[in-house]
Amino acid sequence: MTETVKEIRATLDNLETQCGPDAETHTAISFYDDPDGEAMARILLWPRGVGKCDHISGIGKTFADAADDCTAQWETVRVPWDTGRIEEMALKIIEATYRGSGACFADGLIFNGFSQEEIDRLGDAAVALATEMAGGAPFCILAGIVSEGGTA
Repeated sequence: MTETVKEIRATLDNLETQCGPDAETHTAISFYDDPDGEAMARILLWPRGVGKCDHISGIGKTFADAADDCTAQWETVRVPWDTGRIEEMALKIIEATYRGSGACFADGLIFNGFSQEEIDRLGDAAVALATEMAGGAPFCILAGIVSEGGTA
């Protein structure tokens, strides 16, 4: 079955969403990746944007195969990637709370380069790390608000 451009774009959008707001993907068809000289689909993924980090390359006989390969490779680096993003988010939570009046909107995290998907997926771990880093000062993300202390 041949993938439509719309299906390929949806797959790439999903992959970019998993990585964060700066992620970029590019597609190509190449003839030198396959030992038999057949055309191969290639998807290149830059989790932080082109030129800002190493890229991940997925290759396959179809774009769906290339997307599966790229996704599998992303999964192998996702844990260390997420660990770094959690540390960055924790520092931003501490900074935003310190500079504000004890609370700031999650939009502040989005403004600082985090996607809503990352906040939803990594926010609890970032809050726990921020609390640990700040010597036990409690932080939390409630109803879209990053706040110091209990409830909003």
